[in-house]
Amino acid sequence: MGDSEESVVIVALACLEKLSKSKLLPRRVMLPPLKQFVVPLLCHPSASIREAALAVVSVVSRVLGSVDSYVFLR
Repeated sequence: MGDSEESVVIVALACLEKLSKSKLLPRRVMLPPLKQFVVPLLCHPSASIREAALAVVSVVSRVLGSVDSYVFLR
């Protein structure tokens, strides 16, 4: 997620969203990149990147369930 090209970041976030939605990533693999790379993108100046990051957080939250989402995404 360190690329400066907006389209690359959006596609990377879309891939992460699809992997999370299909439950191909275990929790221990999914959470560190989410906290390190995706959550900071929620404050990005580009609306497209913010929306893509929000989509990833939303999918991960649904996959984790309400209790784990509260504990790990807080």
